[in-house]
Amino acid sequence: MNYNRYEFSRREEILFHMGLLLIGILVSYLFYRNILGAPIVFLLRKRIRSYVKEELIIRQKSDFLEQFKDLLFVLSTSFSAGRGMADALGEAVLSMKDIYGEDSRLVREIQHMHDRMKISKEREEDVLQDLAERTGLEDVMDFVIIFEICRDTGAALVSALNKAAGVIIEKMTIEEEIREIVRRKQSEGMILFLMPPVVILFLNLLAPDYLAPLYETIPGRCLMTGVIAATVGIYGMIRRIIRVQV
Repeated sequence: MNYNRYEFSRREEILFHMGLLLIGILVSYLFYRNILGAPIVFLLRKRIRSYVKEELIIRQKSDFLEQFKDLLFVLSTSFSAGRGMADALGEAVLSMKDIYGEDSRLVREIQHMHDRMKISKEREEDVLQDLAERTGLEDVMDFVIIFEICRDTGAALVSALNKAAGVIIEKMTIEEEIREIVRRKQSEGMILFLMPPVVILFLNLLAPDYLAPLYETIPGRCLMTGVIAATVGIYGMIRRIIRVQV
């Protein structure tokens, strides 16, 4: 599995198009008081799909990284007991199943890696390198590099890997704290993003006659179109602000 890509399942594809149509209907009715403009949202289907996939990839990597942090604890314990990488992964399968269940991505990855090392007799470094390339995660790559250096130079593998695991775990903890701050800022930004449609909705419910000129005249509809464009622009600005590399 390549964690840098995401492909919709058939069910997700159906849900995506249904959600797109629902959004189109809501936006068209809220801003124009008819649903004839709903299909227009499908003109932006490719861009919206790319946004959705980007968010799913980020969530996919974040979930894997959180599980990988727990894996490092388990591997560290196994290394301290004198286990090699293949045997440590075999023990990790059982521990990770208890935590995340048999269907989690990490459990499947660990089992696959263990089989490649034990059954297919592939080099440990190659198997780990393959995982690092498929995830595209810096923390995984750092762990693999340290492991390769220790194996190639004959350094104290257990000690080095234990220290590396501790450093990587600490780094991941700090990164998670930064992401939490970013998530709070994202929530604040979403309030700004939702404010225009929410205000229009409340005015429609409480004082529909007040907004009538915006729906019944050409200048009013142009103004509503401008509000939609501004709202989309706010969302784009929020996305750029919160895309912080940690």
